[in-house]
Amino acid sequence: PNSTDVIALIFLYPDNVNQEQYRKEKESDWITKRTVYTSAKQLYYMKQTIDNACGTVAILHAIANNLDSGLELKPKSFLARFFNATKSNTPEERAKALEDDKNISMVHDQIASEGQTAAPNLGDEVDYHYVTFVERGEQLYELDGAKSSPIHCGKSSKETFLMDVVKNCKAYVNRDPENLNFVAIAFVKNAV
Repeated sequence: PNSTDVIALIFLYPDNVNQEQYRKEKESDWITKRTVYTSAKQLYYMKQTIDNACGTVAILHAIANNLDSGLELKPKSFLARFFNATKSNTPEERAKALEDDKNISMVHDQIASEGQTAAPNLGDEVDYHYVTFVERGEQLYELDGAKSSPIHCGKSSKETFLMDVVKNCKAYVNRDPENLNFVAIAFVKNAV
């Protein structure tokens, strides 16, 4: 695959004092712009109200915002039913629907309990958080259910999406330059 095949990017970062300070500085601006971005019909955004579900919410954001980009769900699958039932809902109503959805909860719990490796002993308690970047209507958005709204990151296109996202991911790294614990996961169309 090449860079134009990337349709979403999930970014994992250490959620520490540096990131929290940035959030506090920007929160009022995000609240002011919330109505504009959450009412954009082409953007699917949900709040995260379940503890330790940021990865699940990030995946849901990546899928829901790419159902018209060649990503297909089986019509009667629980995800297809969930997205169809919540497409007209507010971000808070979508969060409530996720809380109440037994199928997604079961899959989330099953995968979370399996794990791949033991958690490293890092001494201090470190939290990690997932966010999703998507391009919708030639605009780049960061979707983080823990924030008050989607974050508009500027113009983008299918051709420039990956480079535009990299700039935003670098901003996270630059706020915490001594840390090496960042991960990017690309959703790629037509992956074999």
